Amino acid sequence: MEREFRICSECGKIMFEGYVIEGGWRYYCSDTCLEKNYTRDEFNEMYGDGDTETYYTEW
Repeated sequence: MEREFRICSECGKIMFEGYVIEGGWRYYCSDTCLEKNYTRDEFNEMYGDGDTETYYTEW
């Protein structure tokens, strides 16, 4: 069985877990890559109460 993966929008690394922004508009493999584009407060605001398309996950 093949594992799903995504590509980090910042560094191009293959990801098996990471941040999903707005349902897949952008992906980030690490806190470092995320924080080059969004502050932690901005991410937390997008994440909201968890009922959103912005989150951290594994594939």
